[in-house]
Amino acid sequence: MRESMPRFSKKGYLTSQEAARALGVSLRTVQLWVEDGSLDVTKSDGSRRITQESVIQLLSKRKVEFDKLVSAPNRKLRVMVVEDEQVQVMMYQLRFEKWGLPVELDTVNDAFEAITRISNRAPDVLIMDLNLPGMDGFQMMKTLTNMQAASAMKIVVVTSLTKEDIAAEGGLPETVNVFYKPVPFHILETMMKDLVAGLAQSENPGKH
Repeated sequence: MRESMPRFSKKGYLTSQEAARALGVSLRTVQLWVEDGSLDVTKSDGSRRITQESVIQLLSKRKVEFDKLVSAPNRKLRVMVVEDEQVQVMMYQLRFEKWGLPVELDTVNDAFEAITRISNRAPDVLIMDLNLPGMDGFQMMKTLTNMQAASAMKIVVVTSLTKEDIAAEGGLPETVNVFYKPVPFHILETMMKDLVAGLAQSENPGKH
């Protein structure tokens, strides 16, 4: 959200792909914003287009909200990443640092250690792989469902397994967000920003 405003053309509207690039989010996020009225649409050449004005307004609104969050005296959003591939761990660390969000990032390379830490101090968000040494992600998930400390966590799975692979292992809870590798960092960034905003709103309702 710290980048400068993107350049727009004089035509007055953008395609969904252009709007996604301007806003720095996924195409699906743009579609959701159109559906909930956050972005306005118009017709051009028989096709629906997103108005530039609504994109500019949303950019400005999100920048103001983000600037407030960064300077707000809230506690940091606690995020735990469970991943045994060190290259992937470094990528998570670099991306979270680049985003500049008020996040406390904890990285763990095996499920046993993750469960121990969660039982002592559960994070707000758990991002986990399924292919883990020793106890795999499916076993870890079953353990988490019986842990009171983990009941309020948002769980995100990022895996190289296919939908069929996951189904063959009995599937995952419907509340779990599942993404497939390579890690969709642009989606995770939007998710983290929304969660930081939600945390700030819940802890300081009178400020927003």
